[in-house]
Amino acid sequence: MATPRSAWGIDVGNRALKAVKVVRGADGLRVDDVAVLEHEHILSNAGDNKESLIQAALQQFVSIFECFLSDVCRAWLLAFPVGIARRQLNGREILSLPDKPAIIDALIEKELRDVFYDRPSNWFGYLNNLVSLGAPTQKDVESFSEIKATRDILVHGQGIANAYYVDKSGKAARVRLGEPINVPEPYHQQSWTLICKLVRDIGDGMAAKA
Repeated sequence: MATPRSAWGIDVGNRALKAVKVVRGADGLRVDDVAVLEHEHILSNAGDNKESLIQAALQQFVSIFECFLSDVCRAWLLAFPVGIARRQLNGREILSLPDKPAIIDALIEKELRDVFYDRPSNWFGYLNNLVSLGAPTQKDVESFSEIKATRDILVHGQGIANAYYVDKSGKAARVRLGEPINVPEPYHQQSWTLICKLVRDIGDGMAAKA
């Protein structure tokens, strides 16, 4: 039996990113997945060039994955709240909440706020401490950390690599301190492919553990 091969085709428009995953298997080509990610704001044809469209889409990739990973951790902690046993609320916070589920929600929110304020490599470490998935791989963690650092520099750092980018990217850094950070199309597609892989690996692992 032939080993399936896959590829994503991505079209970045001024309203949305559209992606189609095609898999080549023993029976030929088939569409395996489709995604449409609408931009937060419509990007005008006149005022935004292709690079701006690609950068906006990359930022969405990262935001969507952050929400996914946070929701996964939240769902696990709701099912198994022993993971927040060491978390504490002060008396004022407790008295402002109506019941035990609301207290658990508040503890989880405090827990995840601290986790996702940390560097991405520690997000995955936290998840594996919760669930022992054995995924993602170290290489995937490093690659995502660089993508996240790129996103943060595009949003907050005027597109120039600073000490934050160098530190957060680690071995996966694409540029040196003071150099501009670009998002070429191959990198853009590789980022999408990696994030889809992370979602699949984590989702499959969580389903197996549930």
